[in-house]
Amino acid sequence: MEINWIIISIVTICVIILVFNIIKRNIKDKKDLETFLNKDDHPISNHEGEVNDDE
Repeated sequence: MEINWIIISIVTICVIILVFNIIKRNIKDKKDLETFLNKDDHPISNHEGEVNDDE
């Protein structure tokens, strides 16, 4: 049985492109999450639902 190097190389290139895109998307999502959590206007604040509120 002969190895078809063309198909193997196409699949390898597709896998490398897929992994690169997943890593790039993960970095972008991480930055978006950090900016969302650093904002002061997100819906959950620290003072609304605290059980032991000393203030």
